[in-house]
Amino acid sequence: MTSTPISTPVGLITGHATKLELTEKTSQNFAKWSAKQAYAYWSEENKACLSAEAVVGIVMLTNDRKADKFPNEMAKLLGSGRTMTHGKKSFGSQFFYRYSRNPEQGITLIQAVYHESTGFFALIDELNKHPELQSKIPFRFKTSNAMGIHMIYPKSRSRLLFG
Repeated sequence: MTSTPISTPVGLITGHATKLELTEKTSQNFAKWSAKQAYAYWSEENKACLSAEAVVGIVMLTNDRKADKFPNEMAKLLGSGRTMTHGKKSFGSQFFYRYSRNPEQGITLIQAVYHESTGFFALIDELNKHPELQSKIPFRFKTSNAMGIHMIYPKSRSRLLFG
């Protein structure tokens, strides 16, 4: 780990922290937590629960990906965000999220940023009608009564069967 400034060419994501690269297991755990957050943001915005057909795709954002064009392009599309507040004081430097939904297409985009150094992008395909949109997203989740929010891609090997 090395100390590095966190910035983007267009200045939408800024800060200063230790450069962080996640291990595969940590990435999977963070992705699952991010998916749960995406379900919560969607429910808060729409005052309803996402259907079991919905697929939530997660792209994680850490300061190790600052040269990646995807976060910048997404941030430009989503525009301004909603920040955490306490009373009348804004805590946008600690937390904010951006939300955009196209109900006709059944597609929602969410970006959440925590302490200006990490976060995620979620692409929610509400009826699982656009699998081509999900094809390049590294983590995908669904929900069910039996399994709750669970990862459908990448598929993990069963510990019971494979140890």
